[in-house]
Amino acid sequence: MKIAMIGWEYPPFKSGGLATHCYGLTRSLADKNVKVYFFMPKTKHTANSDQPNLVIKEVGETEIFPYDRPEDKALSGNFFDAVHRYNQLVVAKVKAVVKAEGKFDFIHAHDWLTMEAATILKEEMGVPMVLTIHSTEYDRSGWLNPNQWFIDIEKKGMEKADRIIAVSHFTKRVIVEKYGINPDIISVIHNAVYPIPEGKKQEIVLFLGRLTIQKGAEFFLKAARKVLDYEPDVIFVVAGEGDMLPRLIDQAVDLGISNRVIFTGRLTEEEVKFIYGISSVYIMPSVSEPFGITALEAISAGTPTIASKTAGVCETFDNCIKVDFWDTDEIASKIIPLLRYESLRKTLAENGKQEIELFTWDNVAGKTIGVYNGIDVERLKKQLKARENIY
Repeated sequence: MKIAMIGWEYPPFKSGGLATHCYGLTRSLADKNVKVYFFMPKTKHTANSDQPNLVIKEVGETEIFPYDRPEDKALSGNFFDAVHRYNQLVVAKVKAVVKAEGKFDFIHAHDWLTMEAATILKEEMGVPMVLTIHSTEYDRSGWLNPNQWFIDIEKKGMEKADRIIAVSHFTKRVIVEKYGINPDIISVIHNAVYPIPEGKKQEIVLFLGRLTIQKGAEFFLKAARKVLDYEPDVIFVVAGEGDMLPRLIDQAVDLGISNRVIFTGRLTEEEVKFIYGISSVYIMPSVSEPFGITALEAISAGTPTIASKTAGVCETFDNCIKVDFWDTDEIASKIIPLLRYESLRKTLAENGKQEIELFTWDNVAGKTIGVYNGIDVERLKKQLKARENIY
C-alpha cells in the first residue's frame, strides 16, 4: 500500500496536536509496511525520516502555522495566497512523484489547509481521498462567529472525500450536523500519545496550548485566583503563544496574581516534556476541543489532569477529572485537593498511566489501514470514469 499524505506541520515544525498526530501516524503506518510519502511545507526546521517506508517531501516555504486565523483582515492577502500556492505546489509535486515512481493507492489529507490539493488529485488522478478532521471552524472560533469562508472550504472538501476520519465522536457529530455529511462515511479514530517521563513534582499547575479563545486560558486564570486564596505558594504556568497573550497578561494583573503566574511563550519539545514532568496538576479548560492530545501527554507524565467535558478525550478516557470549562469554582475545587493530598494525586496518576497504555499510535495506524481497506476502489474508478464521459 502506498499513500500520499498531505499535511501542514511535522516535528520539529509544530504548533499543536496536528504535528503530533501526523508524526505518530506516519511512523506507525511505516512500521506496518505501508509506504508513506508525507508532503509538507518547507520551513526553517528540516523534517527528516529515519524509516525506509516513510519519505518526507518538502514543498515550497511557509511561516504560517496551521491554526492561524487572520483577525480583522479581508479574506485575501499573504495568508490565503500562501495556502493556495502550497496546495498547487503539492499537486505538482505528487504528480512528479507518480511520474518517477508510480501511482499512489490513496490520498490522505489533514484539515482545511490541504483539502484543495487532495480534491484536485482525486479528480485528476482517480485516486481515493481520505480526509482526517482534527478541528473545524466552529472549534477554532470557540463557536463564536465562525467564519463562513472557512466553513465553505471545509464543507466542499468533506463532500469530495471518500472516507472521513474524525478524532472523536464529538467531531463526527459536528461534521454531520453542521456540514451535512453522511455519517456512514465517517470513522472515529481517537488520538494516541508517546509517553513522557515523569519528573520530580513541584507545586505547579500547568496550562499548555495555543493562547486562543478556543483553549480557554482565561478560565484557567480565573480558577487560579480562587486557588491562591487557599494555596498561596502555588505557581501557575501558562505555556504557549497566541493572539490572546497580551489580554491574558493584563487579566493576570487585573486579578492581582501576576506574581504567581508565569507566561513562558513557545517552548521547545524538551522544555514541554520537562514542564509536563514536574507539574502537579494539568488543566485543559477548552471551550471546544475535538480531542486534546495534551491531556494524554500530561497523564503519561504522571500529572493528574482536569479537562473540559467538551473535549473529545473525555469521551474515551476515564482517569481524568471532567469539568465544565466555564465553572471556575468547580475547577478550583478540584485543583485544591490534588495539591493537598498526595495519595489522591498518586492514585489518579497511577491509574491514568495504566489506562494510557491503550492509546498507542500502532492502534491508530491499524484502524486507519482498516479505513483504507474499506474503500471500494473499483466502484470509485467507475464513478470517476462515468463522470468523465458525462463531461
